[in-house]
Amino acid sequence: MSTSALRTAQKSLKSLVYHAQTMYLFTKADIPVVILPNVCLAVTSGPLASPSHLVHVVFWIWLHTLALDLSNQTLDLVEDAHNKPYRPIPAGRISYRAACVLRWVLPLVCWAWSASYSLPLLYASIANCLIVVLYDEMGGAAGHWLYRNILNSIGHASIEVGACLLAGNDVNVLHPTALRAILCSACIILLTIHAQDFKDAPGDALVGRRTLPIVHPKTARPTLLVLMVASSIALSVYWRLVAAAALAFVAFGSAIGWLFFSETTKEADKRHLSLYMIWLSVAHTLPAYSNALWTASLF
Repeated sequence: MSTSALRTAQKSLKSLVYHAQTMYLFTKADIPVVILPNVCLAVTSGPLASPSHLVHVVFWIWLHTLALDLSNQTLDLVEDAHNKPYRPIPAGRISYRAACVLRWVLPLVCWAWSASYSLPLLYASIANCLIVVLYDEMGGAAGHWLYRNILNSIGHASIEVGACLLAGNDVNVLHPTALRAILCSACIILLTIHAQDFKDAPGDALVGRRTLPIVHPKTARPTLLVLMVASSIALSVYWRLVAAAALAFVAFGSAIGWLFFSETTKEADKRHLSLYMIWLSVAHTLPAYSNALWTASLF
């Protein structure tokens, strides 16, 4: 290989790595928020038919998460400059114009990719992209906190439907356990997802968002505590966990709710959000634990 060809190859590789890192930074914050919990749900409730399906599940979720984050981050420049300066646009890794073009091209990529599998997966992809438009471009994120939570819940559910279709044996049919798990997930996200809003309250206030911590600062934390306890108990009962597992799960959820209630600094909220995401991921694995227990009891 000539020197010029080698330099061209090195330059191309460096550019590829740079752009791959840029795409990663767009989605970095949503890996524990969107990708990990939804992968857990798909693997345990799909259920995962083969380890090879996992690659398809993860990539499909990540692709739609990237579309979501491009929409969010091309609109919230002030918030990101204040709260998350490491993101690609405020960090100068990609121009605002290029990000906007990519934001509107990527849904077409998502739809084409989904259609290559099945029509139901395409419908899930379209639903998710429409929810993103309602949430970002049509002002849902800055609307009433309940409407915001509802959109979050439906958005997660649409991704979960697609992920479970890819995980299972038939990409055209959703497993009954997956449907139950998605409904449970939608409920707990509707009730508790404002846990992620505490740490961003200053930046959200700058852009006029009306999250629960901003609209009801005195009641948002005690309400989250009650809902974390109630959700943990309800999931334990619904999935028929054994007493020891139920006690551990309820104790974990209750402890997280108490931490949000008792420690109110931004740094503490960041730590507690990490614990909340672990709780959410564990909640999404409960169907498999429940099924394993019931299968074992038959023998």
